[in-house]
Amino acid sequence: MADNTQFDSESYAKLRPHFQHAMEQFIEAGHSVREFVDFIIEKFDDTILPYLKRFLAEIEQGTVVIDNLSRSASSTLFGRNTSPELRRQMIEQAAYFRAQQRGFVGCDPVADWIEAEREVDTELESETGLIARGHQAIVTLSSAVEKELIEVINSISQWLKGPQAH
Repeated sequence: MADNTQFDSESYAKLRPHFQHAMEQFIEAGHSVREFVDFIIEKFDDTILPYLKRFLAEIEQGTVVIDNLSRSASSTLFGRNTSPELRRQMIEQAAYFRAQQRGFVGCDPVADWIEAEREVDTELESETGLIARGHQAIVTLSSAVEKELIEVINSISQWLKGPQAH
């Protein structure tokens, strides 16, 4: 599904304080960021999505600060921000730990590194934020719907052609 809505900076500048206030109210009332996002998406039509995406990106970048948004809530929403250097250090430590568990006997540093890389990437993937998971779900859903529609179109085409003479 393509997002065909236009982004208007002037409209966004007017919306941003309302988004910010509403999110702060949701959090103050004990609701989650996810509930806020669900509320905005439910309340408005698809034209709001580019503005909501920009607003959430600005929170992630720190250009918009939300009162009482804890680090854990931010991580839940956006996921863990891992630099390539931090990822490499995590892999290095995991590979070392694997060799250490074997008492450094029968070591294959390349195999340890590859397995450690797999473990770290799986861990980091599991820490993907709600926004990325939501996007992945939408892409998966739209792909399934597209396949289903193609099957329906093909079935209708076959039906319209009628029985073929042999």
